[in-house]
Amino acid sequence: MVLWKNGNPLTKGAFVEIAHFLFNCEDRASALVENVLTTCIGDLGVGQKESIGWQLYLEQAASLVLDVHTKTVDFKCLPSNVVEMLLQNDNEEVVLKTLSWMDNSNFEYSSTPMLRQGLRNLGCQDKWDGVCALALRVIPRVLDDDEQEFSLTECIQGYQGNQVMPVREAWIAVAGFAARRVFPLEFDADFRNI
Repeated sequence: MVLWKNGNPLTKGAFVEIAHFLFNCEDRASALVENVLTTCIGDLGVGQKESIGWQLYLEQAASLVLDVHTKTVDFKCLPSNVVEMLLQNDNEEVVLKTLSWMDNSNFEYSSTPMLRQGLRNLGCQDKWDGVCALALRVIPRVLDDDEQEFSLTECIQGYQGNQVMPVREAWIAVAGFAARRVFPLEFDADFRNI
């Protein structure tokens, strides 16, 4: 009732923080956590809320969702494409938290076309510099050897066209990833001609 009926985002955030604590400490709290998770996922799917309280609440909700996803607890309310869903959120802090989780966690996530396209869109957007830089840094960790979302030419153009330092550095990381695939192909072609 506190979570569903209350419109105050700070109260909701405090309740989510309690549920997150219980999830980490108490096995018997799974029913409560699943109910909280259902509400969090519903709220994360809602359009952007401008108030600082809502932004803080959504950031806490994203933390809980990512923690549950990391521990691979089998909650029916947790969608299989939860990472892609969080990357499409209208709240910058939710997207940053998700990208930071992807960059720092050892959790194995499968490279789906939807995930790759979402990261590409975030890397090419010019609204949030921090999101752009982190998305570009995450791309090499997500792509397999046979998948390439950026050509080396696009990486060089992205580097030259951007004056924001973290984004420029991130373009270098993606360019290095793209170049590792280009050079072996050129070497193989040259080797066959000898």
